[in-house]
Amino acid sequence: MDDIHVNISDGGSESEDTEMEIGEEEPKPDPEPEQQEVLRKKIKTEHKRQQKTTLIMASGSVVQVKGDSQRAGAEIVYGAEECQKHSLEMLKELGFPTGVMPLKDLLECGRVRDTGFVWMKQKAPSEHYFETTKTLVSYAAEVTCYVEKGRMKKMTGVKSKQLLIWVSISEMSIDEPCSGKIHFKTNLGVGKSFPITAFMSEEEKAKYLQDRSH
Repeated sequence: MDDIHVNISDGGSESEDTEMEIGEEEPKPDPEPEQQEVLRKKIKTEHKRQQKTTLIMASGSVVQVKGDSQRAGAEIVYGAEECQKHSLEMLKELGFPTGVMPLKDLLECGRVRDTGFVWMKQKAPSEHYFETTKTLVSYAAEVTCYVEKGRMKKMTGVKSKQLLIWVSISEMSIDEPCSGKIHFKTNLGVGKSFPITAFMSEEEKAKYLQDRSH
């Protein structure tokens, strides 16, 4: 009898190798609802912190509620006409003659009544020659100071030319009761005084002399 050879072959199927693409990440689950709420609150808080809030008043001035800590809560006016009116009213309130700060082309004026901080912005730096005192004074694009009755101190942006040298003016004041003099101090502590009438308008001067004669 012939030998019968039976060939039994493995019938295993080919297996496909599964490869993960390089750089591919498994999707991350969404943050828990509580974490999402915390994140939303943080974003909202940061937005409020950066946002500057202002309130427009009927007078045309603006109260700056938030922002620069030195200027927070300031009354601010814009435009040449409003700024001129604001600065003259302030000088009169403090007891100074209106011609003592002849700034030009004012763009912005601000005052923090709680601290006395004041700033005035011009379109560009300017100079003014006071004929009566024979003094040339320069004003920076922004002039700042702290004010109180009869006094402006910690001034910045104001310089007087003396003997070919520009000297910073740090303070000006008027005696109370008025002695008829206005006093200026430099940042070196050196002072100089002039008649207060040298910085008055003709109308102010006439009224001042009339009041002094009584």
